[in-house]
Amino acid sequence: GERIFGLLENGAGSIGIISSPDLENQETVLNTPLKEILTSWVNGNTISINTKPSSKSFGYLYLLDTNNKTLDEALSRIIGLNSIVSRDKNKILYSTSVNKSASLRFLDRETGITKEVGIKTFVDKCVWDESEEDTTYCAVPRDLNFRNLPDNWYKGIVSFSDDIWKINLETEEKLMHNPLKDDVGLHRGGGL
Repeated sequence: GERIFGLLENGAGSIGIISSPDLENQETVLNTPLKEILTSWVNGNTISINTKPSSKSFGYLYLLDTNNKTLDEALSRIIGLNSIVSRDKNKILYSTSVNKSASLRFLDRETGITKEVGIKTFVDKCVWDESEEDTTYCAVPRDLNFRNLPDNWYKGIVSFSDDIWKINLETEEKLMHNPLKDDVGLHRGGGL
């Protein structure tokens, strides 16, 4: 059936609750001292938990198994970390803050191999292709040379003009899928 996940912060940290859409049948599946976390459903029984990304602090990614209420640390101690996880939990695309910019990386959990993707963007601008395994689409800024990223982007201090790229993480093939026009009518704060 359908389930929703809600997150509540309190003085001791955060509590994660799963319930039906009508908020009946509530069950606590997470009780953590962490605050300012980002969550996303990976599949029917797994939720990804990222600490809030910042260029000034280490980030962590955990995978929460909602059936047995356990946390699996998937990535740790990475500056500016944010991530998206494939439905099978074996692939993680993540961004990190590096030298006034962002670096996109790919972790294959089955092999333990991490690769640089070779494109500078934030994983927030990427989605998995549900029909092609190992493929993602990312909005890639034309200029990413700003200080304090991703913080200044999240605060709306900087914005970007992006092109859409299709990336096969297995073959490392990158194809500009949709170059956006220079002026698409977006104004301050309206960029991706």
